[in-house]
Amino acid sequence: MTIINFQCNKTASNKGRGNPVFAGETDCTYYFNWDTAFACVKEKEDLLCRVRDGSKHYDLSRLTKYPELSNSENWEVVDDQATQSDMRYYLNICHKVLKRGGAANCPEDASFCAV
Repeated sequence: MTIINFQCNKTASNKGRGNPVFAGETDCTYYFNWDTAFACVKEKEDLLCRVRDGSKHYDLSRLTKYPELSNSENWEVVDDQATQSDMRYYLNICHKVLKRGGAANCPEDASFCAV
């Protein structure tokens, strides 16, 4: 058996590919470490939000709000048919609602929240 541990290294050799490095052996199990730029996940760039409608494809990733940006706020949905004028609706596209401002008490895993 062989176990390869891929590790993020943005400056890996071989044009970012890196190379496997033998790390050891135990009872016919061989261990390798492999530093590569291809193990680095950049949420904004790599985990895109795409939808498809028939043959049309839409990339909605530019609408996603990220928690690491301090000035980033959720989208607020407007409902002109609402029966309660004080009801607020918060939405984040392809991500959890950011727990700040009016959405601070929204459930941890919600993408949409009514307050």
